Amino acid sequence: MIAILGGSFDPIHNGHLYIARHVYEHLQPDELRFLPCHQHIAHKTLSASSEERHAMLLLALKDQRGFTLDFRELVSPTPSYTIDTLTAIRQEIGQDYPVAFIIGSDIVPTLAQWQRWQELLDFTHFIIIQRPDFLEDQFGPMTTYIQKQTVTDPNLLKTQAHGLIYRLNTPPISISSSQVRNCVVHQQPIDNLVPPTVAEYIKTHDLYR
Repeated sequence: MIAILGGSFDPIHNGHLYIARHVYEHLQPDELRFLPCHQHIAHKTLSASSEERHAMLLLALKDQRGFTLDFRELVSPTPSYTIDTLTAIRQEIGQDYPVAFIIGSDIVPTLAQWQRWQELLDFTHFIIIQRPDFLEDQFGPMTTYIQKQTVTDPNLLKTQAHGLIYRLNTPPISISSSQVRNCVVHQQPIDNLVPPTVAEYIKTHDLYR
């Protein structure tokens, strides 16, 4: 199984790595891919360039067993839709190899806004990172959809290629990329928020000031 963690990673921080390790340890995929985007679909302005975010990801993922970097969206000149990326991945690995896309439970209510969202489970499973402060009744109109496809046995994610949802309880960790950027702006330490090599890169390249 390939697990995929997408995002802007502006910058990558210890919270991203914590979630990735939790998924890797509990579900044991063959590979966990970090999938940084080039442009945010919601047209949110990114602070660091694609090259800088790519460099920080390489530093953060160095020597991390099982973690890889998929930079296809990073080099795309236009915003990338998840359905298009999954279609491309399926063309590369075939239809029978399990793929699981990782999302936070707070993202679930927005799924209906994703491009061709009804087709996503034709290409992938979803791993929902269940946050203690986000209850199921907050899923809104997606509640029935999530309940219908959810399984409680994680081994099923490896016995079929797509179509399932697994909810993984994850101890909370309160770190965000905006928090890292704000700390840099206010000249506060970020050593406990990002890997040391990333902190050094941010300092050396004078990012987020």
